[in-house]
Amino acid sequence: MSPIESQAGIFTNRVQMFGPDKLAQNLKDEKWDYVKVVCTQPFNKSTSYGLTYIKFYSPSEKLEEQPKK
Repeated sequence: MSPIESQAGIFTNRVQMFGPDKLAQNLKDEKWDYVKVVCTQPFNKSTSYGLTYIKFYSPSEKLEEQPKK
């Protein structure tokens, strides 16, 4: 949410998608075992918010073809 949306209480049920450009540049190309998500919304202290769901997608790795017998 933008500060204006948060203060006005609009677009509260919006879905946002983030690409690799929003990840930490030094870590985006590594493999991960754990992910830490930090959410803040300092613009409207009287309104609670949270995550409904979170999904991560990664490019599929090419599997080596085994020689046919």
